[in-house]
Amino acid sequence: MSFFSKLISPLSSRCRTVLLAGVVCLVSACDNTEFIEASKGVFQAPASKTSLSVTFLGTSSFLFQTPQEQVLIDGYVSRVRHNLVKRIAPDLAEIHKWIERLQLCKAHAAKDKRDQPDICADTSHPKLSLILTLHGHYDHGMDAPYIGGWSAAPMLRDLSLDRQWDATKAYISDVRPSMTWQSGPRLDVADYVGTPPRRLPVSSMDIRLFETAHNENIISRRIKHVTPADFEFPSRIWDMGEGTAVSALIKTDGKKILIVGSSGNVGTVFKDNAVKADVVFLSIGGLGAGFAKPEMWTDYWNKTVRQVGAKRVFMIHWDEHQDRLPDAGGHLVPTFYEPHEKVFTHLQHLAQSQGVSLRFPPVGRPFDPFHKMVSGPHR
Repeated sequence: MSFFSKLISPLSSRCRTVLLAGVVCLVSACDNTEFIEASKGVFQAPASKTSLSVTFLGTSSFLFQTPQEQVLIDGYVSRVRHNLVKRIAPDLAEIHKWIERLQLCKAHAAKDKRDQPDICADTSHPKLSLILTLHGHYDHGMDAPYIGGWSAAPMLRDLSLDRQWDATKAYISDVRPSMTWQSGPRLDVADYVGTPPRRLPVSSMDIRLFETAHNENIISRRIKHVTPADFEFPSRIWDMGEGTAVSALIKTDGKKILIVGSSGNVGTVFKDNAVKADVVFLSIGGLGAGFAKPEMWTDYWNKTVRQVGAKRVFMIHWDEHQDRLPDAGGHLVPTFYEPHEKVFTHLQHLAQSQGVSLRFPPVGRPFDPFHKMVSGPHR
């Protein structure tokens, strides 16, 4: 046991976790005033009506939609307040609020077509064809099993997410017994990662997965790697295990997007698979935590953005996900305990020196991430 662990062990769980967050902030020397102002200048681009549109939902959650189908990535919209110690569960009212706003529709295979937006009755409106969770932590995977059981859409899962699926189904039988739970196909993560990775079963988007390490920081190290066998809701965040962490490459209409949902050491996976992308959605959460140095930020950038040749980068997973998603025109708020401003300034310098546009995505409204881009010859 470390000296610090011996020092705090007599404290209550609540005191330890609050102290933990405070230590992270003090060590990281957080001042995000300019970052907050910069984050309000979101990328301005209309949604495409004929090809891909993307709706960013905070952290690394997205709805990808083409005229043919919808793909939900993470889909964490509950954003309930836990203060590191409170037990939490999916917030069904908040989830259904966003189902309506996103006009998210049950899968074609769903037998029970009730309880969905009116527009879903239109046979030409795209339906949910895949739920892709980048890993099992609560801020990625907590809401996905509920949406899967509601929609009957295929869902990518591993052991951690299987256990969260079972716990969600049991929880719903208690709190919403009138709901028809509809299990869509289970897609095993292990079947789709590898060199080269297999294409996921989606018709209008070519989606490939790459196993990439999660960010290691003083908070994430306390979360179990695998969700326990006796897991149930409500639960503490520490029990929703990471499982297999992946990044996703999405190609449509000849253009590519790479989503890196956690700022860990990605190693050479993108180099080994000759991955190229026009746009990167890049997680910066945890990059500046603790004693992280700028050389580590440069290495992360080089192994992701520079390696894949992207010319536009959207920073994600920097927001305080205990706050609700803002209404239209609102803005996300960064976590208080991370020095996002230092990371942002460093990444800005790298971007400018390499001719890369570094942007903030709009939240809660669809947009075209390729707006006014010209694809390079390697696409």
